[in-house]
Formats: sequence, structure tokens, C-alpha cells
Amino acid sequence: MREPDFGAGLRRARRAAHLTQEELAARLAELGAPETQASVSRWENGGGCDVSLVPVIDEALGVRRGTVLVAAGYVEVDGVEAALLATDELAREEADVVLGVYRWQVERRRNLRDGAGRDR
Repeated sequence: MREPDFGAGLRRARRAAHLTQEELAARLAELGAPETQASVSRWENGGGCDVSLVPVIDEALGVRRGTVLVAAGYVEVDGVEAALLATDELAREEADVVLGVYRWQVERRRNLRDGAGRDR
């Protein structure tokens, strides 16, 4: 199994939310975390992120707390949990992100099981 990758998970969740790095940085600034596009780029490319910002990033993406950690591979969800998250009166964008992350996890597991061992 691959190691969790915060940067890849953030990128995956940001793209699923249909946001650019600049748009995410602007949303973070609105929430009191004055970050720049360069900060988002650094995080996505493995530069590390202050752990206290993770819930703020989830909020800026418009998703439930923990979604970025799921996308990064730190937390696993199963099909039932993904379905519950997607139908628990979430905004349409949030449901798309959660289901996108779940589909990625299923594909990753299938690739690992079949010996491909690579994320796409």
C-alpha cells in the first residue's frame, strides 16, 4: 500500500471541487487564513502544511471535515460510509468530492490488488 500523500490528496480534492489554486487561496483568506496561491502550490508539491489549517482547507473547499485527509490516504472510507456522506444533506459539490475520493480509493485498491501498484 502506498504512503499517504497530503499534497496529492489536496490536489485531488481541490480539482474535484473545481477550484484553482488561486481560488482556494482566496477562500482561505476569507476564512482568516491569509494564504497565497504559492502556499497552495507548495502544499500540493510536498512542501508540508500546518496541521491546524486542515479543517480550514476542508471548509474552504466546501467539504466535510476530514475529506482532504481521506483524499490523501490518511483515512479510508468504505462504500457505505461514502454513500452516507454523499446523501447526508450535503451540498452537491461536496457529494461530488466525497464520491470522487471514494472512486479513486476503489481504483487504487483494484490497482494494488491487480499488481499495478500505481495511482493514476
